[in-house]
Order: sequence, then C-alpha cells, then structure tokens
Amino acid sequence: MNKTYTYIVLIFLSLIFFINTKAVAVSADSIEILTQNMENNDKVTLLNELIIDNLYTNPVESENYAIESLKYSLETGNDSLIANSYYYLGLSYYFQDYWTLALDNFLKAINSNWGNTSNSFKARCTNNIGICYEYLGEYEKSASYYFETIATSEKQNNELLTARAQLNIGMLYIRMRNYEEAIKMLLNALPTLVKLDDKYNIINTYQNLFIAEGEVKNKDQSEFYFVKALSLASAENDSTKICEIQSDYGNLLQTVGKYIEAKPHLELALKYADSINNSATYYLIMLSQGKNEMYLENLDRAEILINKAYSKFKEYEANIWLTSVQLSLSRLYAKKGDFALSDKFQEEALAHEDELFNNRRLKSISEMEVKYKTEKKEQELAIQEFKLKSQGRTIIFIGIIAFLFAVALLIVLLSVKKIKNTNKELFERNQELSSRWNKLKNCDVEHIVNNGDSKIYKSISELMNQEMLFKNPELTVDVVSKKINSNTKYVSRAIKERTGMNFNTYINTHRIEEAKKTLLDPVHSTWSLDAVAENCGFNNPTTFYQNFKKSTGLTPATYRNIKDLN
Repeated sequence: MNKTYTYIVLIFLSLIFFINTKAVAVSADSIEILTQNMENNDKVTLLNELIIDNLYTNPVESENYAIESLKYSLETGNDSLIANSYYYLGLSYYFQDYWTLALDNFLKAINSNWGNTSNSFKARCTNNIGICYEYLGEYEKSASYYFETIATSEKQNNELLTARAQLNIGMLYIRMRNYEEAIKMLLNALPTLVKLDDKYNIINTYQNLFIAEGEVKNKDQSEFYFVKALSLASAENDSTKICEIQSDYGNLLQTVGKYIEAKPHLELALKYADSINNSATYYLIMLSQGKNEMYLENLDRAEILINKAYSKFKEYEANIWLTSVQLSLSRLYAKKGDFALSDKFQEEALAHEDELFNNRRLKSISEMEVKYKTEKKEQELAIQEFKLKSQGRTIIFIGIIAFLFAVALLIVLLSVKKIKNTNKELFERNQELSSRWNKLKNCDVEHIVNNGDSKIYKSISELMNQEMLFKNPELTVDVVSKKINSNTKYVSRAIKERTGMNFNTYINTHRIEEAKKTLLDPVHSTWSLDAVAENCGFNNPTTFYQNFKKSTGLTPATYRNIKDLN
C-alpha cells in the first residue's frame, strides 16, 4: 500500500511539472519543447528527420532544425553527428538559394575527420559543393568537385552517384556553352541512370541532351531527345518537368529563329506552369512568350506579356531575372519607335547588371550579417515575450495545481478501492495454489497402503521430488510410465486418485512451485524470466507466463518483486 501512495505522489508531481513546462512552452522555443527530456543523440536524429521532411516545403524551418541539430551534435563531440549536422544545415541554405552559406557548411562537413574517411558521405558533399560553385559562377571549381565526386563514388562502386555527377558536369558544360563536351558527358551518364531506373534524372538527361544537340544544330537528335523527355515526364505525370521541357524546347526554337514553331510549346509550358502554381516559372514563360511575339512582330501582344512579367518580377524583387526583362523591353520599344522608353530600359538594365555584380560579390557577407541580426533580434523578442507571459501565468498555474490536487485525491480513493479488490483476488488465487501444493506434499508423506496405485504414485512422487523429472520440457505421461515400468493408464489413474489432479495439472503444479522458489531466491536474481521458465521445465516462455499468471494472478516479473505475498 505504501508503494501505491508513493507512485500516486510521483504521478501527481510529474503532472505539475508537465503543466508548468507546457506553460513555459507558450513563449519558449518550439524546438526545445520538442526535444526536451531526450538524449542529445536522439535529439539530433529527430531533428535531422524534421530537416528532411521540411526541405522542399519549408526550408526556413529546416534551417531552424539544422541549427539546433548542430548545437546538440557539438555537445556530444561525436564527429559523425557533427559532420552530418553541417551537411543538413548546408542543405537548408541550399534550398533557400543561399549558395555561399550552403557551400561554407558543406565544406565544414567534408573537412571533418569523419567526412574525410567516409567515401559515401564525401561523395555527397563534393557533389553539392560542385552545385554551389556552379550557381556562384565559379565553373572551374564546380567542375573540379564534380570530378572529385566521380572519383570518390567510383572507389566505392556507387554507379548512381557517379552518373548523377556526370549529369551535373554535362549541365555545367551547357552553362559554359561547351555543348560538344556536354553531350559526351550526358551520354556517359544515361546508360547507368537507365539501368538503375532513376526516372527523374533520366528525364533530366534527355532534357539537357535536346538543349545541347539543338545548340550544335543537330535538329533530328534534338527532336528525338525532346520527344523522349516529354513522353517520360508525361508517363510520370510530372507537371513541373513537362513545363520545363516545353519551355526549354520553345526557347531553343526561338534561338534559331523558329518563332512560329516555338509558340505552341511556350503556350503549353505556360499552361502547365499555371497548373503547378509556380509564379516564378509562370512569368518566366510569359517573358519567353512576349519575346516570341515581339519577333513575330505582334508588338502590342508582346508589350502586354513582357510588362506583366516585368511588374511581377519587380513585385517579387526577383532581381536575377529583371535584367533580361529590361533588355527585352528596350528592344520592344525600339521596334515600336519609342526610343525614349527604349533608352530608359536599356539604362535600367545596365545599372541593374552592375548592381547584380556588386551584390554577387558581397552576398556572403550580407547573408551572414542579416542572419546574425535577425537571430539576435528574435532572441531578444522571445525573452521579452517570456517575461510578459510569465507574470500572468502564476495565477493560472495555482488554479491548475488546485484542480490537479482534487483529481489526484479522487484517483487515490479509486486506486485504494481497486487495490483492495485486486489483493483479495490475488490472495484467493495463491491460497488455492498453496492448498493444491500442500495436498501434493501430504500425499507424498501419508502412509502408503500396499496396493498397486499407491506403489505407482510413490514411484511418480520420487521421480518428481528426488529426480525433479518435471524439469524435462518434453515430459509426457508416456515418459513417466516407461520410467516406472508401468503404463499410461495406471499412471494417470494413480495421480488422479491420490491428488485429484490430471497429469498436466500435477506436472504444472510442480513447475509453478519451483518457479516461485527460483524467482524469490537471491542466488537466481540475475536470471532472466526465459531462463527461469526453461529451468522449471516449460518448453517456451509464453506457456510459462500463461500458466504462472493463471495460477498466481501475477506475472513472473511482478511476483519476483513481491516478497510477502505468501
């Protein structure tokens, strides 16, 4: 009973602590709440799962989880955890287009002790480092890391990672306008991607092949790869890829002056862009449509489309595309004879190009500075919010404690009643078992009448008490019969007449009694329950647990901890 009250008090205190913690959670960082009472290793594992779950849909949230993951990893001092945390933080910046910050963390990951020794991890990092350098315009560094990825993945026979790196190199060559080398690299990657059924990158490869082949004027090959890419994307029902493929093909036709042929492809691209609700893609394709209409001399239609794209890109502050729009507007108004507007947009484009160049050089510094100031401000606001809410929380907390006390008192009263009923039932079950065992012992010591059944029972009793035959898990009435040179009928009858039990109950009574002694014996306190079951003659733990619970009302584990039941 004392133990029961102790447990109830502990539960009550835990509830109070839980409510207090929840109250604090209103203003504390949600990540701390999520990971409280967990070991740092477990926190890192959970946070890394959350990073992956949010990368595509909410990379800012992934960044928050990654920062916390890195903090806990550094506390553990585990080099592999630290390396992975830097890698995941790099991914979170990568999906926000913070290429410099992403690059910095990927480099920290790969330069760790574990990053240098794990080839698979190293290959993943170098591939992502290559992508970052590519977007930063440092193509030579990008290519060197892609080739390092290939070298590392080849050492571990990772064909898929090798092929993906080759695909990235092919795309890089397209950016550098080295189309012949791009085609070679893409064709190297394609067979492996097909063999390993990497559908998304198979489509990517065909998409880049038709661009490269079109740029070198291989019309038939370009058309063949376009059809392949489009059919595969359609089979996968991938609206985003269909949109990209139609747009790229329309732009390719536009570059070779086939404006009429380009028009339906750009219209289809816009349709799919609209269906996937991707505003940036939508207005980029609208820009391509506008340029196409301008080349077809549909100047009024072109003006509407290009100006829509211009307005939206200014609204979104999408600086990376503004220069192209401004140059298109400059050409458009020159064609319309409005040279004042043409000069205005040309000047804007030149000024914007200079601005982009300067921003590009200073991007890493500005990112770090903005990030630092933002985090510092958020921490200050969180502290202020916590102080304000903690003042009003005291009254609520007192009311909650009073309510919990009343609930706990009710639980105590109900528990006492339930425990009384349970103890009564346990007492009755064990009384029945004890009575059965005492009857067996009395049968063993009673005066034996000189008749056949009594002699048989005496032999059976000696087998059980002296040889402990019941410990044989394969014991049957046939085994006992052979041991005493009798038959199964006489053995069963002798046991029934002397004890009132059938053979199985008789054997299980011995086994249960032996189990009780073993469970309470300090010498055997380190034995597992499976070992106890085997020692007492039960051929599997499940049978032991079922018989023990049925006979005593307790599980073996519970019985081991109750010394005074009998």
